[in-house]
Amino acid sequence: MTGQSRKDKHKYDNFFKGLRMKYKHFDEIEPNHNTNFTLLYFAACRPLCKLESAIRRTNGGKLTFRQAWLLRRIQRKFFQMSAMWKNIET
Repeated sequence: MTGQSRKDKHKYDNFFKGLRMKYKHFDEIEPNHNTNFTLLYFAACRPLCKLESAIRRTNGGKLTFRQAWLLRRIQRKFFQMSAMWKNIET
């Protein structure tokens, strides 16, 4: 956080403490017939690449084994979802 003193940093740490992404269960998601899976796939891959770049910047250009494994796992799930979608479409 730029422009902040060290003593003010703790109040922002407490603000973000316990803040997590909220996920819906698969069964709770309503169908949407207006989406294009191909566009969604590439839209999901872009933030994944940006996330990898951001992690590399903070780690001096390197990923830990765990970080690389988790990113590859997410990427693999994208591939699996697209393969399932192609099986359904054909």
